Parts: sequence; C-alpha cells; structure tokens
Amino acid sequence: MCEHYEGIHCEILAPCCKEYHACRICHDVRVQTHSIDRYAIQEVRCTACGEGPQPRSNGCTGCGIEFASYFCEKCNLWSPRPIYHCEGCRICYRLAPEERRHCDLCNLCYVGTEGEHSCPKAMVDVGEECCVCLETLYYGVKTPYRTRCGHWMHTQCMKELLKTGNFRCPLCKKTTIDMDWEKYGEYVKEMQENLSIPLGQQHQQETECTFLCNDCLTTTTMTMTTTRMMMTIYRCERCGGYNTSSV
Repeated sequence: MCEHYEGIHCEILAPCCKEYHACRICHDVRVQTHSIDRYAIQEVRCTACGEGPQPRSNGCTGCGIEFASYFCEKCNLWSPRPIYHCEGCRICYRLAPEERRHCDLCNLCYVGTEGEHSCPKAMVDVGEECCVCLETLYYGVKTPYRTRCGHWMHTQCMKELLKTGNFRCPLCKKTTIDMDWEKYGEYVKEMQENLSIPLGQQHQQETECTFLCNDCLTTTTMTMTTTRMMMTIYRCERCGGYNTSSV
C-alpha cells in the first residue's frame, strides 16, 4: 500500500535494483543505498491482477483496469488527483499552468506575478538537500522553504524546529524567520526570573564574557556581576537580537 499516492493500481519496476515498489518515493525510503531515476522507469506491474512486468502505461494489458485517474508518461507519475507537467522543471505539479509561472533561473515554478517572485538564483539544484532531514528538495513532495539566511529546508522541518523553540539555521546559526525581539526579550526576562537561583555573597563574582551575534557577527566583551545562577542570554547592542552565543 502506497502512503504517497492513494488509489493507484500499479507498482513500478525499479530499473536500478529490479524490484517492484508502489512509487518512486517508496523506493527511496526503503532502499537507502541509492535513489531511483524516475525517467528510466519502463515497466510496471498491475496490483489488481498481478500482470507484469508490462510496458508503462495507464492501463493493464491483462485485466484492462485503469491504473490511475491521471498519468504523466514524461516523468512516470500516476496520481489520483489532477497533475500538470512542467517542461522546465521536468516534473508535475497539482497547479494548472495558468495558476503558476516557471522561472528559468531557479528552475522552479511559483505562484503569483513576476514581481512577487523572490528568485533564489538557481540555489536549488537537483542535488540540494534539506539542511534538517537531509532529504533531496528538488524531487520530493514536501514544500521547500528558503530561510532568511538563504539556506533551504522543508516547510514541515521548519515548523518542527520552531516547535522546539529553535529559530536558528542548522548550517550558519542565523535567524531563519523574522523575529519580534521585543516580545522575545520579555520571554527571556520572565524565564530568567522564574528559573534563576540567587547566589550567596560568597559566591558572587565578576566575570568577563564575550558574546557573538550570529546574525550581524558583532562580538561584544563585557564584565558581568553574577548574582544569580541562571542561563545567560545576551542581547546584541548593534542589531537588537537575542541570537547570540558565548565565545
């Protein structure tokens, strides 16, 4: 049973390993040593009557059943929902051609007018990977997301990061989204007040600390008097952000 494309009545014969799989994504999930070339698929097997291998098509040569409501012979995709092939991307989309535009520079289709397209200038190539899960972005079914720092990840991976309170890019540590630093500062202050432990006079000391802002790369050295045991989060004096690390 394929969890990616429901209601499909055929399995593809992978030309690379000569095994049947429900779809190309199922192949890549189960076979960890290589990825399938979707354009090299030539044969399928009917899941209704078992006839196969047979030439790729949208109808079984044995029982005559239709494999899927929609079939693209260019990229070998069987789908229960409408799909539209883009010659530039060499893949199919669910959006009709009149609902999207193709950018020849970044090799991706986008929704909206040309003026609304923030082109990443071909940063996403065939081998580009999500910097969180390391799955390929270009041929996947998950929506890619470009962070403020210019790196790429899946939108779902981005949401999972934010759920854990992590707003930093895994690659460069820069802030991935627009942050409300004033509101975040209130959260930091409240957290420090609730979780900190007062220190006795004999344990209080002055410490020289150096902080690096991961966003604007400003380094600041300051002397701090430790009166409470707590996690120190420093606010950058230059850009006002809390995306800082001690160095």
